[in-house]
Amino acid sequence: MAKKRTTAKNKTKKKLLNFKTRVFIDTFVFVVSLITAIFIIGMSFSIIKEQNINYQENSNIDYKVFLKKNDFYEQEYLGKDKVYVASLIKSIEANFNYIFKIDTKTDIDFIYDITGTLVIADSGGKKTFFEKDYQLLKEERAKITKGTVYNLNKTVDIDYDYYNNLANKFKTNYGINSTSNLIVKLNIKEINKDDAFKLNNTSTMLITIPLSEREVNISMNYNEVNRNNEVLQNGGISVSNYFLLASGILFLILSILVLIKLIRELLSLRKPLSKYEKYLKRILREYDRLIVNTPTAPDKKGKKVTTINSFDELLDVRDNLKLPIKYYINEEHEKCSLYINHEDELYLLILEAKEMEKTEKNT
Repeated sequence: MAKKRTTAKNKTKKKLLNFKTRVFIDTFVFVVSLITAIFIIGMSFSIIKEQNINYQENSNIDYKVFLKKNDFYEQEYLGKDKVYVASLIKSIEANFNYIFKIDTKTDIDFIYDITGTLVIADSGGKKTFFEKDYQLLKEERAKITKGTVYNLNKTVDIDYDYYNNLANKFKTNYGINSTSNLIVKLNIKEINKDDAFKLNNTSTMLITIPLSEREVNISMNYNEVNRNNEVLQNGGISVSNYFLLASGILFLILSILVLIKLIRELLSLRKPLSKYEKYLKRILREYDRLIVNTPTAPDKKGKKVTTINSFDELLDVRDNLKLPIKYYINEEHEKCSLYINHEDELYLLILEAKEMEKTEKNT
């Protein structure tokens, strides 16, 4: 008994939601979910204005000149920007420090390597006799994601004796008056894959180490990177919050589903076609070429009227006489006349909704 009462109560609750209430609720949910979807999706995008973005590159080259064992210098190495005795140099430790700064957060790939180029030229340094690259640091990659600052700090050890001996050997073997240098370069390339703006820049830091010097002292030259640049950021719209975008899409899907349900409910209100309407619609569609619409009702005066009982019989008459079938609406959706005039004869088929409904009930 308890189960029956519960079922009855549930049915009563369901009946309380009549058609108008359901349509109102669905319309309300559709409007709210659609407005929410538009608002959230709009919040997930950001408008980017066209502007110039500044970025700055700064670098510093430091080096230590390590010495061979000798009777004069007690320290293991000499620092930057000093005077060095070539015959006492064992190796050189070069440190490259590079700092990149940009105004806006972005994703940038950095590709860098360090090479040493041995250049043997004439005494004026204009014509090159020999040139060869040596890989001191193989290509490496780094990346900043949604960042504004990148710092690269790399140190390489340069075997001064090795490259100096190569230069001296070339000079001795060929008996030429030459100048030799080892040019150590750090090449760094910045690539931005952001659609808003493109950055494809290459910077080089280098230090020139003289070789095969007969003088008792040498000095080293170095070039650093210190510059400000700018790149154009294109205007446009980009997704700034993917969570909001996903949420907005879910609300949009909800609004579409509710709209489909609402349309189905409204379509259910349509009155189904009667037998008369279905029959008339079918013959007008299938025999459109044979039927002519006319505003004139069939004139029975002075004519021999032959009443036709079915449309198939009227088609037989039409096939025999080769005349068009005229279609006249007596009362829209209630009664119509289909007829053929031939001299003093009138072949008439009357279709009436009430009669067809009676026939359907009786059958």
